[in-house]
Amino acid sequence: MRLGLWCPFGSWECSLSDSAGQVSVLFFFSIVVAVTTIHTLIQVITGTVYWDDKKTERHGGGSWYKKARLGVLLSGFFPILWIKSSHIGLFHPVQYPPLQFAGLVLNAACSIAFTVVHLDMGKNWSPVPEAKKDHGLVTHGIFGVARHPMYATFAIAAIGIWMSTLDWTISGYYTVLVAYIVIHRIPHEEAILHETFGDTYIEYCKQVGVMGPRWLMDTLGLRTELDYKASTLEKKKMK
Repeated sequence: MRLGLWCPFGSWECSLSDSAGQVSVLFFFSIVVAVTTIHTLIQVITGTVYWDDKKTERHGGGSWYKKARLGVLLSGFFPILWIKSSHIGLFHPVQYPPLQFAGLVLNAACSIAFTVVHLDMGKNWSPVPEAKKDHGLVTHGIFGVARHPMYATFAIAAIGIWMSTLDWTISGYYTVLVAYIVIHRIPHEEAILHETFGDTYIEYCKQVGVMGPRWLMDTLGLRTELDYKASTLEKKKMK
């Protein structure tokens, strides 16, 4: 290790780019944990944690089941980070400063975006897909760009983590974790939102893409069941 440099995930040569890239990943994870914890405490203190249990259970199971499953998935990160795989050339074969510093910038942007999502959601945020008794539909701020900006942030962070660490173990596990969460949680959340807000949510789907601008999602072919439903209704109106 060079004097003054710290590589929290290990490194066969703790260079400036390795240190900066790994610290940016650790900073992003820290922001996710800190903001989530603070938001949870605020909701508990202000009494905004009343759920509609029946509606929640209809879409993917009860709240505690979903939270337990999420906890099990996240727990896999501890051994992944503990083994410090970047010490091993097989898992961290190269260092490339331009790419790693670009990843650092992406991780910083995702840290800001994650915080903004929580600020925009306010009392409507929940750690798992669940219906609240006083649930409101959030369409302002960053939700005017994507219906699920938090998942978009996590997906973009997967790119940033890979770029900044160039470690296949850390970035690979994180990518699989995010893919699993996105694939399983978005349908449940959309089902709850559609049941709660009906045609209002369908109209929202017409205007805003699932994880980004409508035109970009259509170009990439990233559409949910409600996107297709909204598109079908739009075509019927045009006839």
